Amino acid sequence: MSIDKETVKKIGNLAKIELSAKEIDIYSSQLTKIIDFMNKLDEVDTTKTKTFSNENLDDHTGRPDDSVEDGNYVDKIIKNAPDSKEGFFTIVKVIE
Repeated sequence: MSIDKETVKKIGNLAKIELSAKEIDIYSSQLTKIIDFMNKLDEVDTTKTKTFSNENLDDHTGRPDDSVEDGNYVDKIIKNAPDSKEGFFTIVKVIE
């Protein structure tokens, strides 16, 4: 699979990175090599591979219950904010 220059430009645009023509060529080549390498994994025969299972990861009985707490520090935290509204930080809009 080949990653063309237009795809690299689109990725750069999504990442808000300005890329020169030289960088686009370099990244196109590098990304193509990475994808080709990853596609080689499809050729690996895994039919005789045993399924991996770790009982320690599956047993959650010894873990404490997850509970979300605000710590009752809202006033102290908001006091440090440059601007707040109804107990929340207010910020400048960053999405176009």
